[in-house]
Amino acid sequence: MKITDSINVSNLPGNELVGGSLYTEKNNLYLYSSNTIKLFDISNPATPVYKTKLDDGETGALLQGPNRIVVEGNIAYVTSNNNNGTLEIIQIYPLKPLIISSATDIGTNSFKANWQVNDGATGYFLDVSTDNFKTFFGINFLFG
Repeated sequence: MKITDSINVSNLPGNELVGGSLYTEKNNLYLYSSNTIKLFDISNPATPVYKTKLDDGETGALLQGPNRIVVEGNIAYVTSNNNNGTLEIIQIYPLKPLIISSATDIGTNSFKANWQVNDGATGYFLDVSTDNFKTFFGINFLFG
């Protein structure tokens, strides 16, 4: 997925993005939220499809029924219930922190967030809340 592509987040089930972190790799979107990692096939970004396991053919890895997730920094360590008791190591957001600029076009119900693009980043997620990211109050994303 290129940074110029977009993902139709309204097609993700429920409030999947609340307080979560996104990472994309090839045609997979990893969503980490509330100590759970969910996988979506985003080969068609307009209609993300929930995946019950990861089997990309390159590593032979399966992420199936995660039973323990530990997050340290940008890495999620996941043990799963597949036949081999697999340990997955997944990058859940870019390694370099964003260089954030001041918001512009500030209105009553909107603003434009500005940042420098990180090399290798495939998408960004902006979490906006009124009480230190404990309550989510709106979503309207433009990716690109």
